[in-house]
Amino acid sequence: MIDLIEKLYEETYSPKLTPQTLLNNLNLPNYTKINFEKVNGVLIAHTFCYLQDGLEAEYRYYFKDDLLYKLESIISEERKIIYNRELEKQKLLSLVNGYKNAKNA
Repeated sequence: MIDLIEKLYEETYSPKLTPQTLLNNLNLPNYTKINFEKVNGVLIAHTFCYLQDGLEAEYRYYFKDDLLYKLESIISEERKIIYNRELEKQKLLSLVNGYKNAKNA
């Protein structure tokens, strides 16, 4: 139970990564550019790189209050959500509540 609470705390308050650390990816040979924009108070980082199979990929990092809250990939026009902070928090809360309910049963 303590592990779940620690994971929930980390999921709530840990930045995971910052916009500044994304800039370091430009030092990697397969990264071509990184663009930032602010839309309705949300900082969005667009990173572009080439994958091992030669396809170009775009990764979009969404930051609110300096915390990464969503990461999505776009590869060959297929968009996938890789990370969603709110969904991860909900999963952990469900596990905590399930543990509490099982203990009280």
